[in-house]
Amino acid sequence: EIIEEIDKENNKMSFRVLEADLLKQHYKSFKFILHVVPKREGGSMVRWTLEYEKMNDNTPELHIMMQLAAEVSKDVEAHLISQA
Repeated sequence: EIIEEIDKENNKMSFRVLEADLLKQHYKSFKFILHVVPKREGGSMVRWTLEYEKMNDNTPELHIMMQLAAEVSKDVEAHLISQA
């Protein structure tokens, strides 16, 4: 992976996957965008965006990667709560 952008003011970062078996076989490009939005009542909302370009129309959608992002977010949340 390579970090493309870190926007501290808006709590946003993006990184591109450069090498992976999944990428080489099915996708031309693959990029994650992570945006953390503070809530008024405390805590934050995490928004993951996945941008990708398929090699062809038969390439599957990347639902599994969004599930992974959700699991990572839950793990980070559990860690942060345990530190409070």
